[in-house]
Amino acid sequence: MERAAVLLGERTDDIVATISREMGATLPWCGFNVHVAKGMLVEAAAQAYAAVGKVIPSDVPGLTALGVRQPVGVVVGIAPWNAPLILGVRSIVWPLVWGNTVVLKSSEQTPLTQAAIVQVLHDPTWRRPPPRPASVPS
Repeated sequence: MERAAVLLGERTDDIVATISREMGATLPWCGFNVHVAKGMLVEAAAQAYAAVGKVIPSDVPGLTALGVRQPVGVVVGIAPWNAPLILGVRSIVWPLVWGNTVVLKSSEQTPLTQAAIVQVLHDPTWRRPPPRPASVPS
């Protein structure tokens, strides 16, 4: 996820132009989308290390409850057009961090913007390529 955040930063100008072209949004709004999305990717990278069991308080005397995060399988993320990068990243980043495969259903109004999310996750410049965990159906 950290590498995806770096790649998103390196591609800021192109992504801002794409968001603006697809939505008709102002460049500052588009830049804000990229900034927030990068922050979410960095936060998700940090949270990946917190995927351990957690003791949950129990109201039953003598009972200890333990919550463990584990993948559930394939998750769909549906992203709207009005904040395409922020809401697209938010819809897939957390399921990915916890080990799920994700399908991102992009908006018909902003498909190229949301495809950019998957492109940074699948970028061939990764030192050790990640598995192909996300896809965008057309």
